[in-house]
Amino acid sequence: MADSRYSNSVYNYGSTVFQPERRSEQERREKEREYISDARKRIESRVGEMKSTDVGRQILKTFAAAAVILVLVALFSAYIMQLSVKRNLRSEITELEREVQDLSRENALLRNQFERDIDYNFVYNYATERLGMQVPEKHQVIRYRAQKNEYVVKSGDIPHE
Repeated sequence: MADSRYSNSVYNYGSTVFQPERRSEQERREKEREYISDARKRIESRVGEMKSTDVGRQILKTFAAAAVILVLVALFSAYIMQLSVKRNLRSEITELEREVQDLSRENALLRNQFERDIDYNFVYNYATERLGMQVPEKHQVIRYRAQKNEYVVKSGDIPHE
């Protein structure tokens, strides 16, 4: 803490000791009034210097800032809407994938049931008796072994060696 007896002291140039400057309370108040008066004059002069163009510039800056804020709010809203649409589409995709899985299971069950319900004896008897078909003999069966780089077009001719 500063010593209160040196708070009003003034350093005299060339001296190593602070000499107390004795001011009366009235002088101190007068200096404060002068300082406040000068400060008011400076503020008033600054306000007086401010022109209508400065006010216009301030208004323009304010409108520009407001426009930027509005654009940012619009972009942010559009981004949130896109996220919402994306989330809804993902939920629809998930629901459709579940539906595809259910239909695939149902298809597999129906295929198994269909294959179980086929009476192969009836098919054999119908083919041999009504249609006149015969079981092929061994010399009538042709086996084809495809090489790795060959393929056969469906309903196409089998290449002969």
